Amino acid sequence: MLDINNIPLNDEATWELLAAGKTKGVFQLESHLGCHWSKQMKPKSVHDLGSLTALIRPGCLQVKSGDPPKSMTQHYCDRKNGQEEVTYLHPDLEKVLGQTWSVIVFQENAMRVAKEFAGFDLKQADDLRKAIGKKNAELMSKVKIQFLTGCENVGKITKEQAEEIFGWIQESQRYSFCKAHAIDYGMIAYRTAYLKANYPLQFYCGYLIGAQWKQDPQQEIYELVNDAKSSDIDIRLPTITNPNPHFYIRQDAIYFGIGDVKHIGESALKKINEAITTTSLAINKTVDQWKWVDYLFHCSDNISSTANEALISVGALHYMGMTRTAMLYELGIWSKLSPVEKKWVQAREWNTLLGALRCCQPIKKMGGGCHNQKRSDTLASLIKVVQDPPNSLEDRLDWISWIEEKYLGTAVSCSKVDACRNAIHATHSCKDITKDTRGYIVVAAEVKEAKEITTKKSGQKMAFLTIIGEGGSLDGLPCFPDTWNEAKNILIPGNTVLIQLEKGKGDSHIVKRVWQI
Repeated sequence: MLDINNIPLNDEATWELLAAGKTKGVFQLESHLGCHWSKQMKPKSVHDLGSLTALIRPGCLQVKSGDPPKSMTQHYCDRKNGQEEVTYLHPDLEKVLGQTWSVIVFQENAMRVAKEFAGFDLKQADDLRKAIGKKNAELMSKVKIQFLTGCENVGKITKEQAEEIFGWIQESQRYSFCKAHAIDYGMIAYRTAYLKANYPLQFYCGYLIGAQWKQDPQQEIYELVNDAKSSDIDIRLPTITNPNPHFYIRQDAIYFGIGDVKHIGESALKKINEAITTTSLAINKTVDQWKWVDYLFHCSDNISSTANEALISVGALHYMGMTRTAMLYELGIWSKLSPVEKKWVQAREWNTLLGALRCCQPIKKMGGGCHNQKRSDTLASLIKVVQDPPNSLEDRLDWISWIEEKYLGTAVSCSKVDACRNAIHATHSCKDITKDTRGYIVVAAEVKEAKEITTKKSGQKMAFLTIIGEGGSLDGLPCFPDTWNEAKNILIPGNTVLIQLEKGKGDSHIVKRVWQI
């Protein structure tokens, strides 16, 4: 059995996962911000991870220095990865900030700087920390005077350098962690990343179960399922042959539980299990041996219409060999029979609903199940609509995608894009796109989110896209002003589009062109 407190801290799979920004579910790093900076930093130790959890807070992200100006977070990442020379405003800063690449990351960094250059004792240094944390302007002004006076008395740095260093401290420490706190966060982040890298089935299953306690459970399920798909995890639909309440693992796949279906609560789940048990005893068949008519005639009336519709819609009865559309259609027909007619049908063996209706349609004295001629005429009408339904009873892929998202939070068996597969000219799936994918790239995808921003340099509008397609999703795709102005009318959440991508700087791809499918 795994002892999470004694896992190796040099696991390559874990560090590769973090360097790739696959941080969904990783403690403190599962936001877009955490994903981005994990890719930027490429952490290699728990200390790096602790620093990362501190560096993605507003303080370090807001402090700018250098030419061109960069955040202290960016400086840290670039210096750590050898992309920027490590310099110190004063040589004595190296012994204080050497471990953090000349960046004030933790509260202790600020306190040591104050001690080294302003001659603060521990109490004064702690007062500095508290003043910054409280964001009290009057107190901060007082502390700044003490710091500048202290620096002048110690005499190691000039007034201008003292002003600059205090600016670093003031901005970066507003939301800062103490080092022990950050390293603890880093350890938890490593452990969750280790589980994701080495025990992905258990990791995703556990997190999917936990989604029910999130503020938006269906959004969490959507993100986790698509993240799992991009990692080649097999996610499958719920099935009444194994009516577990919540997500479970079976034969190297993760299954939705019956209780994970929207509109099936604890009470409905209990009734479903009772109905399955009762029906299996009544017809002397285990649930995996049932035909559609077994469920329809003997089980469906013991379950609410809402639960019946949900189970059929999500494919929980798919193994019975009928399309979901056909089952929903026949369920509606069955509901129009009287209790006496249903009882007559249930007393006999049938292969199809049509066969049962034909035999039941004559009045009783003629060997049928109808009480009078009026009911016989009603069943004759039902037979006609079963024989000649007004619409196709095949399952449309776009409908399957929509109905699964409605009941499960995400489409599992197909996506909206699959419905258009024969009419499009995609060259890659979302799953195919890696940091090294180059050349002519066109993906078919559904737009999940288009987050518009205003660029600082030009003041123009652009956007970052989140799209979902075959095999997973792509997040944070930059769509620069020219492309965004041209395509924003079709880059609407829910739309299916063709997107041409081009390799950008680093690991990123950018949106070059968009077509409506």
